[in-house]
Amino acid sequence: MSAQNDPVGGTEDGFLDKHDLLKNGLLKPEVVALNISAADIATINADNADMHQKKSNAESTAAIAQQATKDKTNSIGNGKANYREIRQRIMKSAGYTPAIGELLGVERTHSQSAGEMSSDGPQPVLRGKALSTGGAEIKSNKGDAEAVDISGKRDGDADFVFLVRALHFPWIDARPLLVAGKPEKREYRAQFIRKNKPYGNVSATITVVVSA
Repeated sequence: MSAQNDPVGGTEDGFLDKHDLLKNGLLKPEVVALNISAADIATINADNADMHQKKSNAESTAAIAQQATKDKTNSIGNGKANYREIRQRIMKSAGYTPAIGELLGVERTHSQSAGEMSSDGPQPVLRGKALSTGGAEIKSNKGDAEAVDISGKRDGDADFVFLVRALHFPWIDARPLLVAGKPEKREYRAQFIRKNKPYGNVSATITVVVSA
């Protein structure tokens, strides 16, 4: 038999149809003259039952998995929507501080990657380096933002303070050292500005040690 006429070829469903015809045909009187052995008939019947059972199991499992995936997606989507709404209310509360935000996991922490993107909005990715001539050079992506608000913190600051609304990068933080000759750690974070309003998320915090 040529490969083109081989009934085992083609799709699984096509082969099962052919196998059903063989199994059922073996019961017909016209086939008795072929003297097909009882062992061969038993093999065909056993194979047919096993293939149909496994096919049914696979289709049932696939349907269950598909529904489970859909349920999971819907659940996570609902959870994200509620999280965003409640997170905003928490962050607008009168007693909110970044320290409380970090405790609750709603504030960007220092340990999170500068390149990580939050699930509820874009955020700047900051890069910084100390300059040998003094101060720090800060760079950021802008995306479709009109500007980027940069805030900083160093020794003596209770929290981050606004430094600049940068329209172009790099931006140079040219503030003198708090104590001449003493290296100081400066932390920076930023947020995109569009239509003159903040949007997206505050960036991860970066640290630059300035020594001149």
